[in-house]
Amino acid sequence: QFVTFSTSFYKNTDTLFDMAGRGALKKFCGFIKYEKSFMVKTKYKKLFLKLLQTDGSVEIKINGRHVDYMICKPYVCDITRFVSDGENSLELMFATTPVYARDDIYSQYLTIGYEGLEKFPMIIYEK
Repeated sequence: QFVTFSTSFYKNTDTLFDMAGRGALKKFCGFIKYEKSFMVKTKYKKLFLKLLQTDGSVEIKINGRHVDYMICKPYVCDITRFVSDGENSLELMFATTPVYARDDIYSQYLTIGYEGLEKFPMIIYEK
């Protein structure tokens, strides 16, 4: 399972989709947690994590250690010192906007981006 939620009313899933607003959970307000393991087998100078087609704020953890907070594009960060040879764990924690949960007359005019991930993250190697 790649996606877990901060509330118990939704299931864990391997599918990526817009989590709030126009997506499947129209009134969801909270945190969306993505977890995945990945292997590092090659020699490298630098490793970067790139998040594709997302919006909002995210906390990144590798192997349980805090790496960075990102709040806007480009969603790219250096993860070299957090990664070890072999299997590693990636955790992404997105905070969603409370706009959809409030449902007031003013919120309807806000432009809200994608909630969560639309595509899987990329690991970029620099040899």
